[in-house]
Amino acid sequence: MKTDLFLLRLANEMELPDTDPAQAIQSLLGEVVIENSDGSLSLREEGKAKAVEFIRDLFRKYREVRRKGRRIDEITEGMLDDDLREAFQSMGGKFVISRLIENSLREHRLDGLELWVKNHFEPADGGLALREGAEEGIHEFLRHAEELAEEFEHD
Repeated sequence: MKTDLFLLRLANEMELPDTDPAQAIQSLLGEVVIENSDGSLSLREEGKAKAVEFIRDLFRKYREVRRKGRRIDEITEGMLDDDLREAFQSMGGKFVISRLIENSLREHRLDGLELWVKNHFEPADGGLALREGAEEGIHEFLRHAEELAEEFEHD
């Protein structure tokens, strides 16, 4: 519960406008956790299913952020500002960037596959032909597909 990813995921569940963050966290945790007489915490019996689902979702999101994070690392590697690069390459930074991208894509209703095809192919004789210089992009795509396939074998 002390990990950055847990705190970010928890913050994502909270509605913060006009709310004290400490109270919001206490309220959310109060739904699934009780404090024992010795000060330790344990799960409420009625909150166990919710806690288990939250934790499963947290680990699913963690794996997803790690996978997408490799690309973020590649993109940010050349940043001259060390603090900004470290922020983007941290697990929390990757989580925030992934969230921003997801939200942006939902708002714009962007068809990523259509855009990718337009960037790599052009109409030709009733079909499609590879654009000049697009071969490297195709190889990179295949490399990422192979990496994902290997990762899923271990998952």
